[in-house]
Amino acid sequence: MKKTLSLFLALSMLLTMLVIGGPSAAAASGTESPVGCYKMTGLSGSSGSNLEIISSIVDWGVKYYLILNEDGTGSMNFLEAEIPLEWDESCLILPGTGGSSEPLLIPYSFGDGSVKITTRAYSMDFIALTEEEQLYFDVNGSGSLSGMIGKVVQGLVDRIDGGLIEGLLFDLALGALSDGYETVPIPEGEPTKGTVTGTVDGIEYTVLGADSVKFEGREYIVFYYDAKNVADELRAVWTYEIEAAQNGEFLEETWDLDSIIPEHFNVNYDFWPGRTVRCASVFPFDPEGGTIGLRFSTYSNHDEDSTVLYYADPRNLSGAPEEPFAFDADPTIPKELEGLPEKTDKVQIEDAELFTAEDGSPAIRFYFRFREDCADCCYASAYQDGVELLRIWNDPKYDEEDPEDAGRLRAFSCRLRTGSPVVLAVYEDGNSAAFAARVVEIG
Repeated sequence: MKKTLSLFLALSMLLTMLVIGGPSAAAASGTESPVGCYKMTGLSGSSGSNLEIISSIVDWGVKYYLILNEDGTGSMNFLEAEIPLEWDESCLILPGTGGSSEPLLIPYSFGDGSVKITTRAYSMDFIALTEEEQLYFDVNGSGSLSGMIGKVVQGLVDRIDGGLIEGLLFDLALGALSDGYETVPIPEGEPTKGTVTGTVDGIEYTVLGADSVKFEGREYIVFYYDAKNVADELRAVWTYEIEAAQNGEFLEETWDLDSIIPEHFNVNYDFWPGRTVRCASVFPFDPEGGTIGLRFSTYSNHDEDSTVLYYADPRNLSGAPEEPFAFDADPTIPKELEGLPEKTDKVQIEDAELFTAEDGSPAIRFYFRFREDCADCCYASAYQDGVELLRIWNDPKYDEEDPEDAGRLRAFSCRLRTGSPVVLAVYEDGNSAAFAARVVEIG
């Protein structure tokens, strides 16, 4: 799930990584093996808002560590969060996210005692720890913060969509997933007539058509499609590879048009089996160029029988769907969330209230409290009609409690779509199954 390792994932995407190995490790001694402990020294570019938040946290002096062990295991460590990983001579292999069990492959290079991660969206630089830094890490780990700096950092962490670990993985995937695999050209084809429907690893895609928009003097093609979850578990479109190519060259998807193409943002939502979400993918293109091919696949499988292909003539686009998309009201509670307790030994969901958001839309606010030692390893998500609700980050009650209290009361607010019941589900990092939930009737 996109929210599993919350703060840690977001940080992990930021990739302030560290490698376990100590001053005697190969990385520290200058040999050719990357085994060792590292700290992130540079981050440039960005594949999403979570990485930007992570960058701000690092600017406050918080270290992001990467650990690479001799046995091919390792971890990324940030504050009190830890993301396990495996590695080989070319890639860091991180846990899957967005409801997918498929691992994330992040390419890296090693030389002169440093590790460098370079993708189309960002680059990260790590250097080996000194003996003093290694000793500090061995004693204190990635550490925690208190006082004013701790308060500022916690405020930034709380803004990470999906929590630290899941948020990091989310942005890492957006910018780097496809870089870990061999590029497979999109086959050429004639412009598609009508719609196309096909299934890729649990999501049934129906491509409805394509339109063009002009933004800041540049032309973009917008592909509209419905994504239906036909799997038996939570899914999210962003965890799949969606590519477009024209004139033999891949087009780089843009994320700058969410404000004018709301369907584009819908790729971020987790949605339960049987639910459908209208999405859009946006690419800059040449209006006078050749046919544009669109391909849906997983990041590791581009076989023809495991992909969905659609082709558009840039001079004769079919246009956007005539009927605007609206989420259907569905009072059914996902069976995976039925019967879960509101109180466990790790969390207590205390209350919920309806209110009006600043933009005038109806909203709901949940209050819950984590056990002190679970505050950084658990996170919450809310769903309505089987689809994730967007969290309101500027809610004045979001973090009004004492930041020094790890078990403080938390507020989780989101805008409502319909009058269907809303479910708040609580998860533990590394486990895609919720362990607590509360259902609130709206109507």
